Amino acid sequence: MKVLVLTADANTLIYHRGDLIRDLAAHGCEVVTSAAEDYEHVQKFVQSIGARHVPIRMVRSRVNPLSDVFTLLDMWRLFRSEQPEALFAYTIKSVVYGCVVARHAGVPRVYALLPGLGFTFVKQTTLKG
Repeated sequence: MKVLVLTADANTLIYHRGDLIRDLAAHGCEVVTSAAEDYEHVQKFVQSIGARHVPIRMVRSRVNPLSDVFTLLDMWRLFRSEQPEALFAYTIKSVVYGCVVARHAGVPRVYALLPGLGFTFVKQTTLKG
């Protein structure tokens, strides 16, 4: 089974979902991870456990219709090219956009986890906020 793990923050692939990715790979799943960043330490970690990392364009700290179009397009291309049998998405933007795009791309199993409230509910300290 091919599983795509999608998040907005690449570092969480190591610090929060590393054990899950390792276990999926150890149980015979082909694991592909995707996030906004393409950090070398994340690439090394993901490769060390037999998975692959594919970065996409995503701005995780705000909603911008123009940049979000690129996020949606990148997700669409990713799902269509990888053809995962399951999506595990966490973080708000990955869940909202990823689950919708995955359904339209024909991903048969979609799993979502919202681990917190995200930037939307963080107390703003600036006039703009």
